[in-house]
Amino acid sequence: SEETEFTPEKLRVLRRQAERLSKWNKLDPAIAQMRRHKRFHFADVVFLLPLDDGGQPNFGKRFISFCCNLSAGGCSLIHSRLLRVGEFVIFFPRLAQTGNSASALRASIVRDRPLSMGMYELGVKFLQVATLAPEDVAILLASHRTKGEPAR
Repeated sequence: SEETEFTPEKLRVLRRQAERLSKWNKLDPAIAQMRRHKRFHFADVVFLLPLDDGGQPNFGKRFISFCCNLSAGGCSLIHSRLLRVGEFVIFFPRLAQTGNSASALRASIVRDRPLSMGMYELGVKFLQVATLAPEDVAILLASHRTKGEPAR
């Protein structure tokens, strides 16, 4: 598994970076004009599940990333490297804990750009809602809680 632990210190840094990006995007009117959907600040850990050859989520190769903001059409992620995957399933533990049926979405990366400290911002477009088996969701949620993130 390529899963990487987010320590409480890393999470604080990432949440601060997400806040900075959010403020920067609000200051640039050109960015607001390009958006089709209103963005909402959403600073939290997410799971990225690459797809296998049959187009199904590969839970064994999952890794975590950090979501900065969210809209009806996509989200912005901060990650420690560029990702060379076409499509994947993005799983939102916080949304799954609330019972949201759209907590897993098939998505693709539409842009990426380097940030400071060896991080990258990835623009992700949602393609469709993905259905995960209840036992897979339970395993992802249990894994999420064991990584130092309190249950919400």
